[in-house]
Amino acid sequence: MFGRKKPYKRSELLAEAGKARAKKKFKKAAKCYLKILEQEPENAEVEAKLASALAEAGDTAASWQRYQAAAKRLHGQGFGRKARAVLQEATRYLPAEAELWLWLANAQLQEGHQAEAVSQLVSALPHFKKKKQRDDAIRLCARVLEIDNRRADVAATLSGHLRLCGRKPEAAQLASRYLAIARGKTRRALRWTLFRSQPSPASLWRWVVAA
Repeated sequence: MFGRKKPYKRSELLAEAGKARAKKKFKKAAKCYLKILEQEPENAEVEAKLASALAEAGDTAASWQRYQAAAKRLHGQGFGRKARAVLQEATRYLPAEAELWLWLANAQLQEGHQAEAVSQLVSALPHFKKKKQRDDAIRLCARVLEIDNRRADVAATLSGHLRLCGRKPEAAQLASRYLAIARGKTRRALRWTLFRSQPSPASLWRWVVAA
């Protein structure tokens, strides 16, 4: 009959979305995934596909919301590894989303992967070098040190961000605490933070001669 609603067929919508993505028509692909989710709201796999399509379309805020929904759903269904894989995929599209990296690290900690959580957070730091990202960089560095307080290199990075944010007493205190275990470039960076936080001829000389 004229005007009858087209019957729902997941396979056809997935194929249509795949073709749209191949042609870089990401908004069209997203619409296909949304149609599937209207019928299958608990489908975390399609939710993740929608998240990536939205990211490719440039809608990073909506993409992050969908990635969170997919990860939460998978975790709730008992698929912790799949949830972590979804978050890992998200880092390709949303590298400057601090909450993503923190969430991913926490997911790894819940599975007992401390070294991997630290490595994940450290790998995120190069994405947070802009002035407007300093607060996020501080949060990421602080989380690393909560997990592994032996990372003098991360302490040096954190103390530098604290100084640049005007939190010089905190920066100097942190730098002083890690000098004993720091070596090479890390020790020199800590000395520099100390000099800039508490300028004096003595602190300048210590920075000059630091190994």
